Amino acid sequence: MRRGGIRSAYATSILGLASGLLTNIWFLRVLTQFVAKEEFGIYAYVLQFASYLALAQLGMDFAASRQIAVSLGSGDEQEAARTYRALRWFNVRAAGIAALVVTALVVWLALRKPAPTLGSFLVPVVAALAGCSQVIVFLERPLTSVLIGSRNQVSVNVLIVGRTILTTFLAYGLLLRGWGIYSIGVAELFTHLGMWRLLQSAASRLCSWHRSVRGGRGVTEGLRALASYGLASSLGGAAWTLESTVDVVILGWLRGPAEVAGYVLWWRFPMLIFSFCTRLTESAFPYFAELHGKEIAQSRRVIEKVGVVSAGLGTLAMVGIGLWLPAFVRIWLGAAYSLPHPRFVALGMGLLVMSRVAGNFVGMFTLARGEAVTSAWVSWAQAIVKVILAVLLGLKYGLLGIIYASVLASGLQWAVLGVRLFRLGILPGVLVVRATILGGGALAMVIGLGSANMDKVGFAGLGLGIMGTAAIWAGIWLGVVIGLAGLKTVLGLVKGGVGWRSF
Repeated sequence: MRRGGIRSAYATSILGLASGLLTNIWFLRVLTQFVAKEEFGIYAYVLQFASYLALAQLGMDFAASRQIAVSLGSGDEQEAARTYRALRWFNVRAAGIAALVVTALVVWLALRKPAPTLGSFLVPVVAALAGCSQVIVFLERPLTSVLIGSRNQVSVNVLIVGRTILTTFLAYGLLLRGWGIYSIGVAELFTHLGMWRLLQSAASRLCSWHRSVRGGRGVTEGLRALASYGLASSLGGAAWTLESTVDVVILGWLRGPAEVAGYVLWWRFPMLIFSFCTRLTESAFPYFAELHGKEIAQSRRVIEKVGVVSAGLGTLAMVGIGLWLPAFVRIWLGAAYSLPHPRFVALGMGLLVMSRVAGNFVGMFTLARGEAVTSAWVSWAQAIVKVILAVLLGLKYGLLGIIYASVLASGLQWAVLGVRLFRLGILPGVLVVRATILGGGALAMVIGLGSANMDKVGFAGLGLGIMGTAAIWAGIWLGVVIGLAGLKTVLGLVKGGVGWRSF
């Protein structure tokens, strides 16, 4: 069994950036030229509802990944295999329930009177394709849990990247043959079937222990062991799903599918950057789960190393999105999907990505410690605040109000969980100081340069501007890291320094 490190897992996950660019930049631009704006909005709307099927997972896959990592860390392959067996039993039944829900939803949509501008079967067919893909994902998850928990995340990353690229090209071929908005759903369904088979092969080759359970605890006991953690993390996951997708629902209710389409496309690139920024933390999750309880000093070192990179990436994302998103969207899509107040939209989306990167960081390490209940109640508090603010601000300010409602609500997670980890002595004070300085500097830079006409630049100006911004911010990032490292050394030499140990 190959046991890779955080660096290899992160390095292969970065490959997803290339596939994400292919899908979210090139293909979406092509798609907007082939389908009507309202059709794309309806597709985005239905896809958000289909994503709620994932709530039936109840967090059991996340719990299983953690339990497998802990079991293998203590050398107990039989316990790890029993965890996989319990998760597989659960997910097969969850897939069946999801299939029934999809069938009922499709029948209901087919019986409804369609909008005058849409085809009779557009909405139910899109829902059927998206729902069937979600059902197959339930069958994939026990296998990905085995691979991630056993430190074979590299294999999962490579398969995900390959599936994404294949999906894009297959969808493009179908689009050229006149399949329209259906091309995405058909391609997704086909490649998920292939992904399921490849995951089975990878798990058998790299983790042969996962099918070799001899006696011992049965499925019922295995489910009980996962349920307490899994259900709590599932509640947190449900809150996260609600908080991150309710924008589309509220905006569709207030302004209709055309504005939903504009919002989804503007948010697509920041969402891709958010995914890129959080992959290091996700790659570190099984390692931190294994380290937890062995030595707090080791945990602090992992948090500090991962945290300093996450802080740099999150603040760089804030600067890049805040300064260059309007110009990027104008060059990418033209004027068809322009939004009012583009600079304020870009600032809000940049702040949201930076805040969610920080929240994801403290949230993942809280879950790795086994504190799923704490994470869940914080997530639900954040989701409730988000929904209330989104409705209130959305009624008055529309899209802009919904974006800033997300920004305000997202601060709850990193504030509450960050303070908790700091008080427990797990989150190093020097990391908090670095993140605060970088975050304040990023906000000041975007506001200070926001009055310039950066959204008017051409393609060459955009490329040079992004590279220059990244170079300048890398220098600031390095200066903050080196400066505070030197200060930490000085404080260590001064006996009796106030707050040194927590710093």
